[in-house]
Order: sequence, then structure tokens, then C-alpha cells
Amino acid sequence: MRNAMINAWINLTAFLAALASIVTGYVLWIYFPLGSNRGSMDFLNISYQSWYDLHFYTSTLFVILVAIHLILHYRWIRNMRSMLMSKK
Repeated sequence: MRNAMINAWINLTAFLAALASIVTGYVLWIYFPLGSNRGSMDFLNISYQSWYDLHFYTSTLFVILVAIHLILHYRWIRNMRSMLMSKK
């Protein structure tokens, strides 16, 4: 039960980090286009640099959580690989 709870929290946190990364990426893409004077602009009273930092940190968190997820499921991945290789 403990492993299932850890997996659930990691999966939920990874989902929320990915969602935040998607939203901040969309805001950066739409409201701070390339070639504009992004440094002096803001959206929802939040500066470009704050949006960029939030995007960077949520994306980094997502990558770390996916790596942890893969490490926790290493045995399953190894077993599936050997099962698929034996069928060939």
C-alpha cells in the first residue's frame, strides 16, 4: 500500500507540474511573442521573467518526477522488455 501511495503522489505532482508547464508555456508563447520587447511587458500583473522562471522550474520538476517514476517502475519496465524480447 505504501508504494501505491508514493506512486500516486508522484504521478499527481508530475501531472500538476506538466499542466503548469503547459499553461506557462502557452502564456509565454501567446502574450510574449519573439521579437517583442518582452522585458518590459507583463500579463496578469506578472512580469515576463516571472513567467519564464515559473515555466523553467515547473518543467524541471516534471522531468525530475518522470525520472523518479521510471526508477520506481524499473522492475516492471525490465520485465516487460524481457517478455517482449522472448516473444520474437
